[in-house]
Amino acid sequence: MNPTSSRTRSVYTVYGVNISSEIRLPDLRSSQTHADAEVVIAEIVPERVLEEMTSPERFERKGCVVHMSPDASLYEWTGLARGLVRHGREILLDPEPGTDPEDLAPLVVGALLGILLSHRGALVLHGSFVMVGGKGFGFLGDKGMGKSTLAAYLTMLGHELVTDDLLPLVATGEKIVTKAGYPRIRLWPDSLEKMGLGRDIAEESSRLVPKAALKPERFRASEEIPLGSLFILDEGESVEIERLQQKDSLIELIRNTYLNRYLGATRKTEENFRRCNEVVREVPVFRLKRPADYSFLPSVARILEDLEVGGTERVAD
Repeated sequence: MNPTSSRTRSVYTVYGVNISSEIRLPDLRSSQTHADAEVVIAEIVPERVLEEMTSPERFERKGCVVHMSPDASLYEWTGLARGLVRHGREILLDPEPGTDPEDLAPLVVGALLGILLSHRGALVLHGSFVMVGGKGFGFLGDKGMGKSTLAAYLTMLGHELVTDDLLPLVATGEKIVTKAGYPRIRLWPDSLEKMGLGRDIAEESSRLVPKAALKPERFRASEEIPLGSLFILDEGESVEIERLQQKDSLIELIRNTYLNRYLGATRKTEENFRRCNEVVREVPVFRLKRPADYSFLPSVARILEDLEVGGTERVAD
């Protein structure tokens, strides 16, 4: 396994990390700064990698086998590719014959980037982040709960996107901050239709990913953006926002940690608990209930626009 290569590289910036890559990462913004991480095409021999990993644990997911350890993470996507993240500095890709490396970009800026950021010390949550009237709002929730849909709707109203899918947080003094992700929101085609949008306004995400990539008109590209509030998305009969107690907030952040299922294998359970606790001590966390019906998006947006950070305990519409 040798990561050296003569391929042409481009440098991109995301979440404050400058990444040199041998494959195009069209979601990311170009950078002229010296890279401090890299994406390279290289042969990955799982047996050899596993021998080098510290006490790796094996996990099976649909279409994928994951090996996790404190110092490295190995993904094996059946019939597609292998991916290896090490030391918070490198992502190696080994495409299967017939797989175009360019089609692996969504895997790089998704799962593999999430691991890289965690290795670099961030608390990585599975969520979206939008600036709403100058207030930094993060949205968390189970898969399919509408985090990206809500973020997309808010950007349609003129609010600024900060990040979608990955939400890395860092404590700086008394503030909890994130850094700008990339100016794309990935949505399922039926979400576009239910929001009254045509598929023609979005780009194809990848031949391997059936989601559409929506580019918002406004994007906050700041290096450091304070987090004002977090919202746990849930279903309910009406639109309602209720502030959670600190204990319940802590449980929700741990549950919505991007690498939640792998924390034991990465030996980060205690560190993750500490980082989540730092966040809930400084940032109010709300449960945002609303019907699954997309017609309630205007009501949700109106409440969020009027909400004072850290103020209202309970709001209903």
